Amino acid sequence: MRGRWQAPDRPELGFVNGLGRLLHNAELTRPGCLPDLRSGPLLLIGSDYSGQHKTSKYEALSFLIADWSKSNSWIAKQKAIREVLMPDSRRFGFKHMRDGVRRTALPHFLSAAESLTGLLLVVLIHKSVGKLFSANVDIADLDERRRPIATWPPVVLERAMCAATLVSVILSGLSRQGQDVLWITDADDVVANDNRHRQFVDMFSNVSSNVLKINLGHMRIATTASDEGGRCVEDFVAIPDLAAGAICDAMSTYQMAETRPGNRIITPVPETLRDTTRYLLLWWLSQGGL
Repeated sequence: MRGRWQAPDRPELGFVNGLGRLLHNAELTRPGCLPDLRSGPLLLIGSDYSGQHKTSKYEALSFLIADWSKSNSWIAKQKAIREVLMPDSRRFGFKHMRDGVRRTALPHFLSAAESLTGLLLVVLIHKSVGKLFSANVDIADLDERRRPIATWPPVVLERAMCAATLVSVILSGLSRQGQDVLWITDADDVVANDNRHRQFVDMFSNVSSNVLKINLGHMRIATTASDEGGRCVEDFVAIPDLAAGAICDAMSTYQMAETRPGNRIITPVPETLRDTTRYLLLWWLSQGGL
C-alpha cells in the first residue's frame, strides 16, 4: 500500500528533507497517522508562531493543513460555539486563556477541532541552534523584485523563510497536482503591512517552486485580518496557535526545571507548568496526538 506521505527524497534541502523523512518514518511505524488530503479541491492551511519572547527556550512554528471539502462539521460546531458560548466575538488564543468565558468554551472548541480532516504539525527550534538560513546576501546581486525582502529585520526574515519552507515541504508530501491552496497566517510581523504581505507571497512562490515537484492550482496567502466577522478564519488559526503556545511553553518549562519529557516513559510534569498548557497537552495526548 502506498503511503500518504509522497515527498521525494531531496538531500540537498538539508533539515527540510530531514523533516520529510521523519514524517515518512512516522507513517511507517504508525500507519494512518497522516491524513489523506488529496481528494478535495482545496487545502486550507492555518499557521501561527510562538516563543518570540526572551524567556522562551524555543521558537515554535505551528501548521494546520486540512481538506476544506470535509470541514462542514467543524464549521457548524464553530458557529454553535460562537452563538452559545462566545457571542461577544472574543478571540481564542493561548495568551487569552485566563479568561473564564474562553476556558469554559475551550473543551468544546478542541472537540470541534477533532472533526477536521487534517494534520496539526508543530516544529520546535531551540534558540541555541541559531539561524537555519544564511543572511549573507549581497542586495546588489538581487533583482528589483526580491531586493526589499533582504532588508527585512533578520529575525523576521528567518521566521518567514522557515514558514515558507516548512509549508512547501508539507505540500510536497500531502498535496496533489492541480489542488488549490489557501494559506492563512497569523497577522504578525511577517505580514505586518500590505507591502510585506506581497513580498512574503513572492518569497513563498520562489521557495515552493524549488521544493515542490508538482504544479498546484491557485495558491493564495491571506491573514487572520481577512476574517469577515464570524471568527471562522480566526478560530481555524487559533488551533495551531494553541498547539504552538502549549508545546513551546511546556518544553521551556521542562528545560528550566532541568528535565525533559521522556520517549515512551512517564515523566512527572513540572509543578510550574501553567494550567492552560497542562490541560491542552493532556487533551491532545488523550486523543492519541503528539
